[in-house]
Amino acid sequence: MRNKLFIIFILALSSCSSPWEKGESFDFSTLEKIPVENISLERTVVAYGSIEPLVQVEVKSEASGLVSEVLVEKGDNVTKGQELIKLDQKLLNSRLNQALATKTSSEASLESSKLELESARRNLSRTEELVDKGFGTEEELLQAEERFKRAGLSLKIQEANLQEVLERVNEAQEELNNATIYAPVDGTVLNLLIEEGSAVSSATGGMGGGTSLLVIGNMKTMKFLGLVDETEVSSVKEDMKCSIQVQSQSDSTFDGFLYRIYPMGVQSGGIINYEIEVRIDNSEKKLLPKMTGEARFVVSSVEAIGLPDTALIFEGSKTFVWKYNEEGIVERKSVTVGKIGDENVEILSGLEIGDEVVNRPPADLEMKMIGSGSKRRGR
Repeated sequence: MRNKLFIIFILALSSCSSPWEKGESFDFSTLEKIPVENISLERTVVAYGSIEPLVQVEVKSEASGLVSEVLVEKGDNVTKGQELIKLDQKLLNSRLNQALATKTSSEASLESSKLELESARRNLSRTEELVDKGFGTEEELLQAEERFKRAGLSLKIQEANLQEVLERVNEAQEELNNATIYAPVDGTVLNLLIEEGSAVSSATGGMGGGTSLLVIGNMKTMKFLGLVDETEVSSVKEDMKCSIQVQSQSDSTFDGFLYRIYPMGVQSGGIINYEIEVRIDNSEKKLLPKMTGEARFVVSSVEAIGLPDTALIFEGSKTFVWKYNEEGIVERKSVTVGKIGDENVEILSGLEIGDEVVNRPPADLEMKMIGSGSKRRGR
């Protein structure tokens, strides 16, 4: 019984043999073929970061009050001097009228104090003459002098009061003038922070710095703020050109130049990076604030005979490729490599321009070729 089972097992194995073992030819058309040619060996430094407007202004009000009109919307383009927001002027007019009424009263009090001082001065002069002629007493002279001093002090107080009132009038008038908020620069409304009915505090009237109304950014020139590793920051220099690519527009690149390398390193997770600022022309306004992406700097570039590094197979200290022979079948070929770029590698020996090799060869390529009987001995 055991002998019968063993014979059946052997027959089953023979019937389940691999198609490669039957000599089925390997389909080389499934492989990606690339030529050996003159290529550019580039070494690049990449910074990762985000896009911001070069000029961005947070607009605040110099007056306090309630918002009566909002004349723009988020995304609107505005010009310098354009009306943006209006505050309710009823309260501001009331403040100004009250200040003007107080001013009128203070001016009247000041005029009265001036008249009293002049009257006290004449009375003192007359009393002094009478005392000198023996027709007045020392007590009358003391009273006249006291009246003159009080009148002088009263005048100074009224002058100070009027000055304070005039300042309040000027402030009320200025607040009324500031009840309309204008665009300080040309640009685009990036964010609108208030609505009709919102209470607004003056940027100059308190400790809080005032209410932020909206944010305007000039989108014609943008800046890319990114981080470069400390091991690579010495390879980039100010004014160096670079290409910008953002995630939302992966099929487009934008030209820029390195404007500044900030000297203070930023540590995160034990790694030191340095912040850089790249300036970008955005006349077509394709770039928007907060877009994330990368700035790529080419720090060296040479021409050489070579291949993409994806075509190479590294085994210890040796390097191989799968090279097509004259029959269109691939064979392992030992090569010597030279300079290495970000994506390409220089070939010093083993291949010539015009030779063709497999790019991204599958890991089991050799086993498949052995099974198909297509394998050729490598040199």
